[in-house]
Amino acid sequence: MELKKTENTIKGTVQAILNRFVGIVMPFILRTVMIKRMGIEYAGLNGLFTSVLSMLSLSELGFGESIIYSMYEPIKNDDHQQLGRLLGYCRKIYRRVGVFILGAGCLMIPFLPMLIKEDMPSAVNLYILYIGFLIDCVGSYFFGGYRISLINAHQRNDVALGIQTSVFVVSYTIQIILVSVFRNYYLYLLVMIIQNLTVIYLTYRKSWKMYPDITVKEGLSNADKQQIKNNVVGIVFHRFGDTLSTSLDSMVISAFLGLTAVAIYGNYNFVFISVLSIMSTFFGILTAGIGNKILTSDLEENRNVFRQLNYVSMRLTTFCCACMMALYQPFMKTWMGEKLMYPLYIAALFVLYFFIAASRKLINTYKNALGMWLVDKWKSIVACIFNLVFNVIMIQKIGIAGVVLSTILSYAVVEIPWEVHVVFRDYFKEAETGYYKTLFLNLIETALVSAAAYWAVGRLIAAGMTNIIAVFAAGIVISALMVILLHFREAQFRQIMDRALETIKKMRRKEA
Repeated sequence: MELKKTENTIKGTVQAILNRFVGIVMPFILRTVMIKRMGIEYAGLNGLFTSVLSMLSLSELGFGESIIYSMYEPIKNDDHQQLGRLLGYCRKIYRRVGVFILGAGCLMIPFLPMLIKEDMPSAVNLYILYIGFLIDCVGSYFFGGYRISLINAHQRNDVALGIQTSVFVVSYTIQIILVSVFRNYYLYLLVMIIQNLTVIYLTYRKSWKMYPDITVKEGLSNADKQQIKNNVVGIVFHRFGDTLSTSLDSMVISAFLGLTAVAIYGNYNFVFISVLSIMSTFFGILTAGIGNKILTSDLEENRNVFRQLNYVSMRLTTFCCACMMALYQPFMKTWMGEKLMYPLYIAALFVLYFFIAASRKLINTYKNALGMWLVDKWKSIVACIFNLVFNVIMIQKIGIAGVVLSTILSYAVVEIPWEVHVVFRDYFKEAETGYYKTLFLNLIETALVSAAAYWAVGRLIAAGMTNIIAVFAAGIVISALMVILLHFREAQFRQIMDRALETIKKMRRKEA
């Protein structure tokens, strides 16, 4: 089965943009209504429980990623028997993981009060809410989540995202109405559980319709199992370190500063995550295509593809950073008011945090596509310890800024150098100095463009532009124009634009 790489990537990207739009706008409305109608502490509860259960989900150990990687070769060879055996093994492991998460989650119940310093809403029961979040967390492991890997490995993320988008629109609308009218957190939680189970069930059914000949089989060879386990060993270290590091931010804030502080941090982090998730979805879609390209093309061609993708990634990163720097504070002022805003320097730290996080995406996409999980397995553990130690020290010294800064330092000092080194050493077989030079130049460009965008939007606001929609439009247009003006004369920029336009034209002709 020959993967239609470019076409599927375009389809997936379009669907991902729509999905992210819904996944940003609808939760934003819901979060706003929840804070206004029920209190900011409830948003803090959401952030805390999500962080706690993210750690429990580590028991999946990145098994799904390893299975997807193992599917590339049999998909290329149309080997349905091997795909069925991989699915059977995946289902067995997922059920075991679900049991483990449920058991470990129950063991954490007695320790929940230790995670909240203050601000616990009196109208809800901490334990009932936690159990609801736990049920939501384990659902995919028992109800067909294993077949989603089949869709992702075939690079048909657009199908899964389309289902998710449709369900999200309905469920978020219901949640917004329930929170606004009844101010009942239990009803909100119930709809959230139903929402996620519905997505899993519909995706499971769609997978059967798309690939009816690929059925669960037993008999995966011991060699294949061992290969998957070897990959999982590497993935678990990365997953453990990355997830724990992110989750600990909210837990440390809650323990030292309370739920209100978690919620305010969560508001800024919501913007950060929303923008980053758009890029993450794009790179997630690319993973299967890159994996297939690695299997079918020589090293030099893959080096060229990496350089092209890195060029696109850096232009997107600069554009996003400029938009965030120009619009972070105006947006927060309109959304939550000045009382729930951070000073400008913390917003700037979030922008720097975004730049570093976005800059890692392509390197990690290649690492995942190559199955390079063992070579730097200790990296995320070291970074997590680094981040935790600095979190605890710096939050007591400089507050929230210390939490953001410690994460930035862990990425810049530990994560990025380690990741770049192993990819260039073990796959590209060349020195990484050229990559770092490009990254540094892009950092300088991003800082200048972001500062210029912030200044320009600030002048427009000072001149009387108060409508937030107009401010947003101005910030986006200014940021985009500056990036285009800096690069439109470059041959690489024109080539990428021509290729994108040609691909879109081909897809239109095919649909016609």
